[in-house]
Amino acid sequence: MRQLQKTTAILVAFIALVACTAQTQTYLEWFNHANGNTIPGWSMEAGAWTINNKQLVAEPRGLWQYITVDGFTTKNGMVEVTAVYNNNSTMKLQFGGGALRFISTSTNVMNKTQDNNSSGDFDRFFVYDQPGGSKYVDPTPHKMAVIRLGALDNDIIGKIDIDQDGRWDHVVVKPTTQTPCTGKVGIAGYGGCILDDFKYFDAIVRIDPQGLNPAPGNLTTIELRGTANLTYQCACSFTNAVGIHVDSRRIPLDPDDLMVISFQLPLMFQKFSGVLDTTGAGMAGIHLPAIPALKGVWFYLAMITLDPTARNGIRNISNDLRIEIQ
Repeated sequence: MRQLQKTTAILVAFIALVACTAQTQTYLEWFNHANGNTIPGWSMEAGAWTINNKQLVAEPRGLWQYITVDGFTTKNGMVEVTAVYNNNSTMKLQFGGGALRFISTSTNVMNKTQDNNSSGDFDRFFVYDQPGGSKYVDPTPHKMAVIRLGALDNDIIGKIDIDQDGRWDHVVVKPTTQTPCTGKVGIAGYGGCILDDFKYFDAIVRIDPQGLNPAPGNLTTIELRGTANLTYQCACSFTNAVGIHVDSRRIPLDPDDLMVISFQLPLMFQKFSGVLDTTGAGMAGIHLPAIPALKGVWFYLAMITLDPTARNGIRNISNDLRIEIQ
């Protein structure tokens, strides 16, 4: 109990130090609205979307449909949504996923879990670059999945968790054929698919694909993208189930001992604070102890950026990056 109190006290002091009364995670939407076709804060870009039993439902027709969040645009960021196969739809062929860099129905990046053979469940996971084609994998058939879509410079990143255990069963990365652009953020759907639990992060972090894997003894580098020229702060935690709630948003990390350590050991948690460059890029690192028993341990990393002109001092909030020691 004393340790938890100490951890919480240090965390509160940290937030006060870097951001006064900070607000965090960019946007959350649970679709807890009245049934019907009024969806506050969203714009229908294609198709007809409705709320049914506090879930978002794409029109049951053969049309690639999009709906975007009002007031948000991004070039490098991430969205998350839960896709549910709709047994009550008149169509077997369904898909659902996220959308980023949305300019139009023909110019965007998106991902989707799809019933590719009209079998009554999802069986193919795509990442699309439009125009420019797609890349896919065939996961175990499923009725529901948590899906993330990230855009980081020239890479489009799709992740899918088909058993909702917090681990990504598949990660698909597709290089874009388009010049990265700023566009709207939102959701894609088809054939009556149900979508729920939407999250948007206006910054993105990932393990550097050109660096070393997170293994004992390795220095694993982390790519950071946010708003150019801003100060950033990274932190880690062992869990992310609750997060740190401040006002209407949340930091996707739970306060614990690892978070305190990630503030206090710069030789292990390297460049966890700094300034993003003129393109919004940065790099941090984690020098893992050379202890074989650490294999199989996982934890989470996230980043915020600080801006005194932004609401309550916080500009960007990244996704929570799960790091599993190999």
